[in-house]
Amino acid sequence: TAVSGFPPAGIAMLILACVCASWLDAVSNAPFARAVRPHQRAEMASVYTTYRDTGRVMSQSAFTVILLVFPVASVFAVTGLGMLGGAWFSRYIPRRY
Repeated sequence: TAVSGFPPAGIAMLILACVCASWLDAVSNAPFARAVRPHQRAEMASVYTTYRDTGRVMSQSAFTVILLVFPVASVFAVTGLGMLGGAWFSRYIPRRY
């Protein structure tokens, strides 16, 4: 890979990936907060938690099936298409209530 000859760069990239993953986890509640009216947030929190947990299991299951048939590069292609789909759907989230 690009940093295989320089271990400190690999360590720095791993730490950066962890920071970005933490940041992504922190901001993932923003679409939920924008999509639900303030008086409905308490009731919808359990629905959101179930959705989040199911999403974690479903993505791993889908990638397992993909890897049974296709090479590793296909996982990145499917992830990219999923991100484009998520960006397209984000246009329909209300700005605020």
